Amino acid sequence: MKYNSNTTKKVLILGSSGFIGSALIEKMYAQNFHISTVLRDLSKCGFISRFKNVEKNYFDLSNTALLQNLISENDIIINCIHDFGNQKFNISLIQTICESVINKDKKLIHLSTISTYQPFVNKKEINESTLLQNKTFQYAKNKNEIDEIIKSYQKESSIRATIIQPTIVYGKYSKPW
Repeated sequence: MKYNSNTTKKVLILGSSGFIGSALIEKMYAQNFHISTVLRDLSKCGFISRFKNVEKNYFDLSNTALLQNLISENDIIINCIHDFGNQKFNISLIQTICESVINKDKKLIHLSTISTYQPFVNKKEINESTLLQNKTFQYAKNKNEIDEIIKSYQKESSIRATIIQPTIVYGKYSKPW
């Protein structure tokens, strides 16, 4: 499907220097989306710098005023960020994103993981009603907590959000890769 440039959507990709975020930039850029990014670490912006029409913003995401302003300027917000060592940051970030898109004509796409359903032992089927297992690893618990925050916003407000839970992803900065 080729993107229709007559209805240009402005897309903010958070986590654009990561494996999935950088792949999104490449694909969406080729289809003429208007793309904005937030870069927190300039050492990881080499890949993105080759796309001349991508709007590159440099600031710390704890600056909620700048983030809220950038969200208000875009139609679609894609969140690929997960800080493995700072769940407090992850929660604060997703709350800021959700509160910034409530009752606005915005769409949130949040990248989660199928790992939220681990361990997979004796499971014949995994779907949206499968419950988090207490005996799982911290990453799965953290991602599940973020997913539940988004779901609570969906129940309590008119937020348009989609949670994507891909299977195994080994990106360019992951240890197994």
